Formats: sequence, C-alpha cells, structure tokens
Amino acid sequence: MSALCIFKNDTPQLAAELIPAAALSFSLSWIGNTKKEIVIDVTRADDLGSHRWNPLRFLVGDSISFITTETNKINGPIESFTAEDLDNLQKSKPLMKPEKRTRAPLLDIGDLDCQINNKHQCSFHLNTDNLLLINFVWVGDRSGMSMMHISLDGSSPPLNTPKIEFGDEVTFSTTAK
Repeated sequence: MSALCIFKNDTPQLAAELIPAAALSFSLSWIGNTKKEIVIDVTRADDLGSHRWNPLRFLVGDSISFITTETNKINGPIESFTAEDLDNLQKSKPLMKPEKRTRAPLLDIGDLDCQINNKHQCSFHLNTDNLLLINFVWVGDRSGMSMMHISLDGSSPPLNTPKIEFGDEVTFSTTAK
C-alpha cells in the first residue's frame, strides 16, 4: 500500500496510508525555543472526518526525512473526528486569558537545510526568536498530487519549492550551534 513514511536519522518513525480522495498533511514547526525541539504533526482529512497521529518530536541535530512510497506496514491514527466533533470541540474550548510571560534571551540554536532527492533547496537559521513552518500536503493515493509551503516568521513570502512526486525523498538536516 502507498504511504507517507517519516524517518528520524534514517530510522522509521511513522507510515501513514495515502488514500484516494483524502488529503494527508505533514507539518513541521519550529517555534524558537531553548529546548531545541522541532515538532511534526501528521493529519489526514477525508469524507469521514479528520484523523490525527501522535506528534513526532525531534531535536536540532537530528535528520528528518519523508518519502511517499510503497510499504507493507502502516501506523493507524490515534484519534479520529467527524466534522461535527471538531465543531463541538472548538465551541467547548475555554477562552484563553493572556498571561505575563518572560522572554527568553536571543540564542542561536542551529540551522535547518532542506533537500529534495539529495539536491539542496533552502536553508534556515534557527534561533529563540523565530518561527519556521513547513507544510506538506499529499492529496490522493499513489497517483495523487502534492503541495509544499515554507514560511519563516509568518510574515516572509512563502518560498517556491519544486513539485514533489511520488517516490521523492525530502530531508531536513539540522545542525546545532
């Protein structure tokens, strides 16, 4: 079966099945932090609702890669929601009240390099004061299509990335300072 497979330092972490008429999303988030933590969320939306897998946590210094490929083993989602469940959940959330926060000192944490099929695409400097979001969406099964959106600090223009085909490997190499 076709799946989006995620690896940490070449060790398999997750395989989420690609399904016709469904969109599978891979979101990498760096929210400047001194713990050097990078979080990846994987979700799938289809006619039946939304499905979510456990967030994957990586540290600056790890290599993170994903590939759409054929595999024999997949991981099932940990939660599934219908559209009505999501609406009810949103309505039941308490309103957040702003709290006084202390700002961490500006520290250089490291760098993140993006490669597609071992060809360098872009690099980003990671520090405690920036935000990096990388969203990859695969729509459909093996013959589907993809989109990738990268933004730094939320206000920069999105970077153009080449179209990612089934079987292409995307690697995010991080180095700590």
